Amino acid sequence: MRTPRGERLHIVFTGICNAGKSSLVNAIAGRTLSIVADHPGTTTDPVEKSMEFSALGPVVLVDTAGLDDASVLGSLRTARTNDVLQKADIIIFVTPGNRAPLHCEQTILQKLQQREKPIIVAVTFSEAPSNKEKVTWLEEYKKLAASQDTQNKHRAVRGMYFVSNTENTGIESLKRGIASLADTIEKEITPLEGLVNEGDSIMLVTPIDSAAPKGRLILPETEVLRDALDRNCTVITVQPAQLGAAYANLIQKPKLVVTDSQAFSYTASVLPLHQALTSFSILFARKKGELAWFRDGIAMLDRLNKLNTINLLAVEACTHNRTHEDIATVKIPAMLHAKTGVPVSVTAIRSLSDKPPNEHFDIAVICGSCMVTRTLFKAQIAALHEAGIPVVNFGLTLAWGSGLIPRAIELFPEYSILRESSYDFINTAQLV
Repeated sequence: MRTPRGERLHIVFTGICNAGKSSLVNAIAGRTLSIVADHPGTTTDPVEKSMEFSALGPVVLVDTAGLDDASVLGSLRTARTNDVLQKADIIIFVTPGNRAPLHCEQTILQKLQQREKPIIVAVTFSEAPSNKEKVTWLEEYKKLAASQDTQNKHRAVRGMYFVSNTENTGIESLKRGIASLADTIEKEITPLEGLVNEGDSIMLVTPIDSAAPKGRLILPETEVLRDALDRNCTVITVQPAQLGAAYANLIQKPKLVVTDSQAFSYTASVLPLHQALTSFSILFARKKGELAWFRDGIAMLDRLNKLNTINLLAVEACTHNRTHEDIATVKIPAMLHAKTGVPVSVTAIRSLSDKPPNEHFDIAVICGSCMVTRTLFKAQIAALHEAGIPVVNFGLTLAWGSGLIPRAIELFPEYSILRESSYDFINTAQLV
């Protein structure tokens, strides 16, 4: 299976118009991906290319529009670039060495450093005479990088490389510099990390309904299956209707049962109470982030019945055709209404850039985010927290609605940390 985009590190090239970003991406990729021209605004929407990148493994190179684009559509292009920078794991700031530094370049680099992501500066047009002002400015940033390296590795300028796209010089050195950041990048854990051992058996409960993709499993199911096989586990996969008979026929019961969140109630009713049980969505909440990020959201679920109306923000990372069985706009609101007796007003968005959380929401529910990187997922959670909106994952919400908190999370090694928090998960289980 090809590595999904959501599992690849994103290397984003940014800078002013005509800095040589597109040529540089083409040179690193070894093929023409982006159109190259001398006039500003050639690159409009971000251009992505997946490739293997030595020690970094599978990555996505992302070419972006110039951040000083003053055209009619420039503000829209800049907004798209800023969206892409949210999911960047490594930022390549591209600046033409033969031109004086623009004020906007200085502003851009300062803002990039605030993102707490490693930055590499690529100085293009090294075949041309260097601009003295640009050299002075870059030297100052070299000193800044040296001081930051000892303070915060994520906010440091991690290297500066002089390249010529036309003469293809300095490219290999730049590539080695990018690859050297492998140890500084926060990697995602695998779905079953710390939960099963070699030789264990697990059971996957995978409903096939109208919302399921035709002829294939959804990505979380596929990744959990592959992770189990990589760990030399035995995997039994069933639909809910087969679960009871299949489980009863097992001489050795599974170490773990993982279900689609929408089948939580039924699955729990079939299995004995001592059977370890969780969902694909909860596995991905942990894989993309940390369960502690959802502590306030789980606590808020217990307080929703005190509201007159539940203003719900549903954040979905992927695009799909919504049906009468849609989880974000139909099933979760219906479950919340049934549990609390309170009317639910739902606003569904694909990303926070579609509707920044600047209006009042009582709670946000976010999908498993299998299609986005951990970096973007972390940025979305941070934005919701900053806006004061408690957030909880789809799977955790459905587990709560099925009375399966703490059962659905107590199997995780970090559960002991959650129990030490101010929120008592045990009381929650008794309430529902």
